[in-house]
Amino acid sequence: MSNIQIVKLTTGEDIMGDVESQEVEGKEGFLLINKPAIIMMMPKPGSDTDFGVGLAPYAPFSKDHKVPVFPQHVVSVYDPGVWFRYYPTRLYK
Repeated sequence: MSNIQIVKLTTGEDIMGDVESQEVEGKEGFLLINKPAIIMMMPKPGSDTDFGVGLAPYAPFSKDHKVPVFPQHVVSVYDPGVWFRYYPTRLYK
């Protein structure tokens, strides 16, 4: 079962993916993001004032498309809106 969430990092990046807790070297609290996608604001074609949302693979060369995140780099973790949660699966077909 997937747990699609958005992770806000201290760098300001918003990463969406299937998130699970992971223990690394005996320490708990790490997040493992499966098939991560970065959320970006993008200008709409032909407009200087209108923006939309775009997704791109995050760490596209990671093994098995899995990225561990240190807990001190996480600002917030939250659920995306229903209309948004199925988009990352299209990036990794």
